[in-house]
Amino acid sequence: LLEVKADLEIRQGRFDSAITLLDRLELLQPESPQPACLKAKVWLGKQEADKARAELDRALRRDADHVPSWLLSAQ
Repeated sequence: LLEVKADLEIRQGRFDSAITLLDRLELLQPESPQPACLKAKVWLGKQEADKARAELDRALRRDADHVPSWLLSAQ
């Protein structure tokens, strides 16, 4: 549910709220690459490419086969 809420916040441009939700999700799923991938979306939305790249790198360290992270990296 947190992931869905965070994604909705990202789509609506409420990036700070999305980061808060994703921080909570990361505490609940520390090994999952998805929170870092979604944080990368936030940073891209805020025009912070370096921070987005760092989050994508973190996501791919957690799971080198995480397709959403690879797709976002290609954008």
